[in-house]
Amino acid sequence: YYEPPSSGDEIQLLASTDNGRPAGTLVIPYTDTGYVVAPDGSKVLDGNEMISVRGSILGHIAWTSPTLPMWADDSDHLCGVSNPPVGEAQLVVFDMSGASRVVTRVGSSATNMGWTVIACSPSADRVVVISQSNTAETIVTVRLSSGVLLSTHTFPANDTFDGAIASHDGRIMAVNESSGIDIRDATTWALLARVVRWGSQAGYPLIGAVIMMSWDGSRVLVDGGGASGAEHPMWIVNWAADRNVLTTASSPDVFAGSLGAIVPLTVGSEFLIPSGDGHTYLLQSNGRLEQIF
Repeated sequence: YYEPPSSGDEIQLLASTDNGRPAGTLVIPYTDTGYVVAPDGSKVLDGNEMISVRGSILGHIAWTSPTLPMWADDSDHLCGVSNPPVGEAQLVVFDMSGASRVVTRVGSSATNMGWTVIACSPSADRVVVISQSNTAETIVTVRLSSGVLLSTHTFPANDTFDGAIASHDGRIMAVNESSGIDIRDATTWALLARVVRWGSQAGYPLIGAVIMMSWDGSRVLVDGGGASGAEHPMWIVNWAADRNVLTTASSPDVFAGSLGAIVPLTVGSEFLIPSGDGHTYLLQSNGRLEQIF
């Protein structure tokens, strides 16, 4: 889906197939909490409404927290953390009927606490949650079926941690550090690789940060930052080999105007790249770049 400029009352989403061909338009109401598209593109969570690709209402969820739940990797469940002003934050999973189940309590709720689900996988039976406060940031992995804690990793707020991305099944983490990107096993926290790429901000060196991961977890999209209005240097990296698969330096036209529009497809390590040059490109799992539209 691509969101062109919309009116204040509704949002128009332009759909395309995996090969970049137009596939229709979906118009959804504007909500203050925004919307989230399912991984397979078949439906959208718009505020509290689940809307099909054809525009029909599939169901509703009872949700009051400011951060929307995320779609699970099966596109048929939603996972989120309720964060009431007082009490305990709860990890909740919804099915397509809107029915909810509390998976587990993940910690105390407070105005200075924020909780975000970054991976939810029924098939892998795990959920990964990040909590942020004034004093610490914590990554928690639990069993989706039982709520059993699999791992927890805490970073002091003044530490080098600067956000993380998880693979769709929650098994691999890419963690932004001040000195580069750590690729880790989400459960054991074993260091699998380090990725370091340098960009710039207003002429000053800036360490690259991971902003996206391929479906199979084997590739990461690294953003090198950039001054306001400038194009960002970016790299799609095979982290196991520390090898650039595609970069803005090698393919500037492909990346032009694409930041925020790149989509990891729900197969292998492929990325769909709608470019500012008017074409759409497919970066295949074998590393071949194909203009498909």
